[in-house]
Amino acid sequence: METLNDSRPAIVVTDFGQDSAKGRLLAELHRIHFEIHRRAPEILDEVHTVPLGCITAGSWELSELAQGFDYRKPVVVGVVDPGVADGARKAIALETQNGISYVGPDNGLPTRLVELFGVKHAVELDPEHRRVPKEKTSTFDGRDFFAVQAGKLLVGEEIHNLGNPLDTAVVRLEHEPGTVQYTDTVSGIAKFLSGQVGGLDLHQRLQEGNTASLRAEVTIDRSNRTEWTRPQRNGTTSNHPVTFKPFSQVGVGSNAIYAGSSGVPELCVYLRRACEELDVGVGDRITVHAA
Repeated sequence: METLNDSRPAIVVTDFGQDSAKGRLLAELHRIHFEIHRRAPEILDEVHTVPLGCITAGSWELSELAQGFDYRKPVVVGVVDPGVADGARKAIALETQNGISYVGPDNGLPTRLVELFGVKHAVELDPEHRRVPKEKTSTFDGRDFFAVQAGKLLVGEEIHNLGNPLDTAVVRLEHEPGTVQYTDTVSGIAKFLSGQVGGLDLHQRLQEGNTASLRAEVTIDRSNRTEWTRPQRNGTTSNHPVTFKPFSQVGVGSNAIYAGSSGVPELCVYLRRACEELDVGVGDRITVHAA
């Protein structure tokens, strides 16, 4: 009898929203897997709510899911602002040091995954392996290219058989301290990289746990917002009071910063959506001032 362990599971992350394109991508994964194992592939999770074209948010969504299932060594298919069909970016597959695979555009989407686990192998996908020849269609790399290659990895194909070794380093996004990297689509929590609080490293202060009584103020600068689907509502900059407390101790409607499970500071408005209450989006710069 076959078991779920005779093939690898998949994770799919896109910016398709409710577009039917997500169904066509998943159908291709199912087709390839069924040809070998006569059953549907195991899809551990799929997220299609990455803000349209927002690579930074996609990188965090992708890494959060992959990190949670790293013990299963999943194949992660990422389709966020690909730009592969027109030659703007390479199509790649990579394997991390702990066995997670990524298939998608070389546009910085796997940045967070690479930062967490490193790269063991990386190849540029062979364009001859497209489901539909590029001269006939070049509009849907998710189905015609990425899903085809990911499907091969799901059924046991070795990554080096998918293309030639990548001749350049994998593209990685540049991170500025204090920049919002991700806003949760459900809770509205904003994750950002460590800045400074009263001359002390914010991440260190949070990890030390000496912040229970610390009150501060945050300045949100929206001038470089990249999450363009979330328009500014409160002007270019605004200031807000904030406290440092464990999430479980934050009062209803209170602004708070705490160390999240992913190891970076998170800004929340308890039981409300920070991205809406404080008008926070990906690319915004958060500066914390000790009161």
